Amino acid sequence: MHKTVSTSGSTSEIGSTRAGSTPARPTRMKILSLLAVSAALAGTMLAADGRHAAAATLCSAAGAHPDGLSVSNMTLDGSPADDCYGVLPSVTGSPSESMVNTAFGSLYGGGGFTLLSKDEEGGSPDGSPLNGFSFDISANAFDDTDTYMLSWTGGIVPAFFDFVFGLKAGPDAALYLFDDFAITVTPSGENGTYAIAFTNPGGNIPDLSNITLFGRIGTGDTTTPPTPNPEPATLALLGGGLIGLGVAARRRRERGTA
Repeated sequence: MHKTVSTSGSTSEIGSTRAGSTPARPTRMKILSLLAVSAALAGTMLAADGRHAAAATLCSAAGAHPDGLSVSNMTLDGSPADDCYGVLPSVTGSPSESMVNTAFGSLYGGGGFTLLSKDEEGGSPDGSPLNGFSFDISANAFDDTDTYMLSWTGGIVPAFFDFVFGLKAGPDAALYLFDDFAITVTPSGENGTYAIAFTNPGGNIPDLSNITLFGRIGTGDTTTPPTPNPEPATLALLGGGLIGLGVAARRRRERGTA
């Protein structure tokens, strides 16, 4: 406690606090207000970044994609993707199965995707077989625009797969889906192209960091063709033949008991 002495000799207390007391803490309302301001500032900073105008979106959604993605950003065997999804911001490592299933798990026939292969500069192969096939994906070079090779071994043909390719570049990533891709020869492979269509925090198009391949069994006709239904005339001949065999068998039994 601080005191000051007046000219009359009396004293007065200035800024005194009770012994053992602590300064008042901010109220819950003040804390919530501070959090709201922080969130607003973070949103302003994200908007000012200008790289991602909206949450990750399907390219098949109505209107132009808000982040400028296009199915033509990636091709396989000369054909563009059937759909794409992004941009996925601040992806650690590479796109995950969870991200792919969130984007496409309920679409194009439905079902979960499995990581089949991954290629990254200086990294080692990764992935699992699917339906008896082993897949390998490799980028020709890790530039922002280049070619890649998808190859496979094993399995029984013909077979159909839904493929999703993940392109990680800088901190972000995008996904590209190819629906019911047909494999008719094994072992074999196909070439493709890719182009990074989003920018890094510096406003430049980044080089590829890694490319991943996810897959699930497609909904194409992978079963043995159904047996044709017999024509009515064929059924009549078959029925007559069975009746004739029955009569002959009955006569043989009768002769045997005579």
